[in-house]
Amino acid sequence: MTDQIQTAPELAQDTGPELSPELLEMGQTEAAAQPAPQAELAPLEKQATLDPARIAATEQVVKSAAGLFFYQAQVMTGRQLGLNDRLAGDLAKGVAPCLVKYGIGEPSELFARWEVELKAAMAIGSVVYAVWKAEREYKIEQDKAQKIQTAQPVAGHGNQS
Repeated sequence: MTDQIQTAPELAQDTGPELSPELLEMGQTEAAAQPAPQAELAPLEKQATLDPARIAATEQVVKSAAGLFFYQAQVMTGRQLGLNDRLAGDLAKGVAPCLVKYGIGEPSELFARWEVELKAAMAIGSVVYAVWKAEREYKIEQDKAQKIQTAQPVAGHGNQS
């Protein structure tokens, strides 16, 4: 008879609910679906310090190139676009550090690395400009023709017989 006597802790273990294999599998699936806690992100690397003398030299190159492009843009459009030396200087200050960071601080370096791409961009740009210019001239001609057709004759001129 002593074999059948159970102690209180053993009874508590035996009287718990029995889970089917399906329910156990669902519990494991839900636990696996929970996102794992995110590990802390490592701090970003500090960028290398750029040579201030090289940045200053690159700024001068960018400023003069921007001035040339600004002038060309205003000549091609036939009007002032608000592009001036101050804006060219601001552009140079913003762009020069990026160029130096990627090792493109001099025009020779720029062409050595990107010559084919720059030539392709210039070729595409010249075609786009030619199409834009032709379309602009066509619209100007159409506007002139429309104004001539809708113009009112001036009274008091010509033969009044």
